[in-house]
Amino acid sequence: MTTLVNEDRPVVLALDQDEETLGVVEDHLRRYANDYRVECLADPATAQLRLEELTGGDDEVALVLAANSGAVAAPTGFLEHVRQLHPHARSALVVPSGVWADPLGADAIRASIALGRAHYYVARPAGRRDEVFHAAVSNLSSRVGDRTQSGASDCAHRGRELVRQGV
Repeated sequence: MTTLVNEDRPVVLALDQDEETLGVVEDHLRRYANDYRVECLADPATAQLRLEELTGGDDEVALVLAANSGAVAAPTGFLEHVRQLHPHARSALVVPSGVWADPLGADAIRASIALGRAHYYVARPAGRRDEVFHAAVSNLSSRVGDRTQSGASDCAHRGRELVRQGV
């Protein structure tokens, strides 16, 4: 586990079983280390244990990014665990850039969002400076303090929006 320290800050947790890809995500998330405690993990079981540890104290989980290089749908079970343990945390599937060309992958993303398993999706960062990735992370993390809107209804709204747009 890699943790970029700031113990009194909310946690941003990233999970990707592909350690090379996780390293790229971690490099991008360093930008947020002044405001968030960034934790990057490659093992889903370790990530679930870490989320359980974070429920015991005053730790706030702000954002969880979950990817699986083998299949898009796999992280949704992990994100369900996030939602149960940290209902105010935002969550996103980290997906390969070409996933929309795969009908099964695209359907899995839309279903995950529509069913409230994830708030949104984030394209896996491409290259050293991927401002699209940062825009998505900034948008998701800026909504962390907004507890006036139910996470589930927000997810359902975004899911309906994606289906309507045919994304």
